Amino acid sequence: MEFRILGPVGLWLENKEIPLNGTKQRTMLAALLLAGGRVLPDHRLGEALWGRNPPGTYQAQIYTYASRLRQHLEDHAEIVRKGSGYLLRIVSGRFDYSEFDALSRAGHAALRRRRYGHAADLLRAALELWRGPTLTDVTEHLGETERPSIEEAYMETLESRISADLALARHVQITSELVGLVRAYPLRERLRAQLMLALYATDRQADAFAVFHEGRRQLEDELGVDPGPALRHTYQAILTGSVDEFGPEAFTGRPEPAPAGGDSPWRGGALLTALGTRQP
Repeated sequence: MEFRILGPVGLWLENKEIPLNGTKQRTMLAALLLAGGRVLPDHRLGEALWGRNPPGTYQAQIYTYASRLRQHLEDHAEIVRKGSGYLLRIVSGRFDYSEFDALSRAGHAALRRRRYGHAADLLRAALELWRGPTLTDVTEHLGETERPSIEEAYMETLESRISADLALARHVQITSELVGLVRAYPLRERLRAQLMLALYATDRQADAFAVFHEGRRQLEDELGVDPGPALRHTYQAILTGSVDEFGPEAFTGRPEPAPAGGDSPWRGGALLTALGTRQP
């Protein structure tokens, strides 16, 4: 059985979706999955389902939702009443967000060890688990609470996958992707710095500077701040023609000593730590 929240929330068995009745059932399933096997108290479930003012019968309704979900789980998972809450224990099944997290952590670890090809493969596999906007078909209350951190984890994984691709000199292949991402997320400085480096590596230095100045204006106009280290250091490296001195570590943070057989084609030495990896 597959338990999914990275897109429409639901249960899948043998490539067929198990129909769940309504938003409340999907919300309870998602909330229990995100609790990671820990007990979720009734009052927390009540907030996820109804917000800060649940109905007086909310515990009875939660009991009903739990009973209905159990009918779909068979032997693949169990919902257990424990104390004043519930927990979901997966016995035989796959939870897409748990798989995403494991692949993402392994990919970041490979990135720090300069195993760029392996890192790119792991991080790409993590991203491929997403099937659209996460936590769809749940209540607004749960979505507002949980969606931001999950989407941030996605963005950090995406940025690190791009870092691995840059370190593998895949500049041409990812430039158009980065253009679209910077347009969609204009205030994410790491993406903008990555686009600048990809443009520079494909002999588009003027375009790289234009990307920097556009970002500086947007940061000032919308947030009233100056560019951070990622943009400033990248701009300076391109301005002085010293990008090649930084090597692939420019995109991965301060790594451990490189193991024998590292797989990066980039030449270089010192680090541009401003474009560091996500730490576990």
